[in-house]
Amino acid sequence: PPLSEGQKLMCEEITPEQHFTKPPPRYTEASLVKKMEEEGIGRPSTYAPTISTIQQRGYITKDGKQLVPQEIAFTVTDLLAEHFTDVVSLKFTAKMEQSLDDIAEGSQKRDEFLKGFFGPFQELVNKKGDEVKKEDVMKEIEVGADPKTGLTVVVRLGRFGPYVQLGRMEDLSEEEKKKKVKLKSASLPKDVSKEEITLAQAMKLFEMPRDLGKMEGEKLEVNTGRFG
Repeated sequence: PPLSEGQKLMCEEITPEQHFTKPPPRYTEASLVKKMEEEGIGRPSTYAPTISTIQQRGYITKDGKQLVPQEIAFTVTDLLAEHFTDVVSLKFTAKMEQSLDDIAEGSQKRDEFLKGFFGPFQELVNKKGDEVKKEDVMKEIEVGADPKTGLTVVVRLGRFGPYVQLGRMEDLSEEEKKKKVKLKSASLPKDVSKEEITLAQAMKLFEMPRDLGKMEGEKLEVNTGRFG
């Protein structure tokens, strides 16, 4: 209807509606390949090995058809994005493919291309090797202190994902270090994030392995491992 400035309007009706924004769907192998094709990354012969490699390294797991990124994937990606910006940019990867094609066709010299890439890259790797420390990248989270021993309970990120650890290496005596005493640790369940785990939950995890008794003369125990 036509409206004029200062006109008073009457509310005739209110219709409440609720809407939830859905996150974009996770990649599947097919949609990831499609995305790589759109960005000019890789070749048909490299798609399958690429997806296979990130699964073997533990960067992703499959939930049905969906590819679910793991904690280690975020850590590695953040590290590369911060310190090796040019190398992990989509434009660099697409340009690399074109350069390899040019070399194959003879329009670009292989040695010149390799020198132009490897020299600066080697310098960057050496520089970052001195600057970036493991403890800065793999930051631990303190959960609390063990009521019995007083040792600090920390959450760390390992090869197979986040885990809780009772104490640190510096807490061990010289004698224990010589004997290579292992600190008590346990993997985090998949439904518990490293930011949300409580001290009580962590202490419960340290109870493993739990002795259940004997069966047919053999010791029987319950434990948690890489796969649950």
